[in-house]
Amino acid sequence: MKVTVTVTDCPAQDARTVLEVLAKGFPSSDRGPGDLPQDTPGAGPTVWTSVFDVPDDAHTDGAAGPSSLSGSVTVTLQGAPEGVELARNALAAGFSLVDEGDASGDQEREVRLRLAGRDG
Repeated sequence: MKVTVTVTDCPAQDARTVLEVLAKGFPSSDRGPGDLPQDTPGAGPTVWTSVFDVPDDAHTDGAAGPSSLSGSVTVTLQGAPEGVELARNALAAGFSLVDEGDASGDQEREVRLRLAGRDG
């Protein structure tokens, strides 16, 4: 199952941290290990996006320990309902998480989350 992850409202280092937590449990289908979010010049907001392959039998228990962020981060997960839930659980293992919205369609689910660091 493919899950598209969008990270906004944060500096590049926080986007890296979020994507690295997901990469511990799921392979990215569009980024290699060295392809990390970078700061971009300009006045507009920056959005980082990656697509992860979430297997049906994925287990996220303990995939990530507590992680630090410089502030709160907005993350949107979109894809098959089961894959979105597994990705959400992986993020919940590493961050303090607040659900900010959820939309479900016929074969797809979109979840908007607000993450904060949860230091060990």
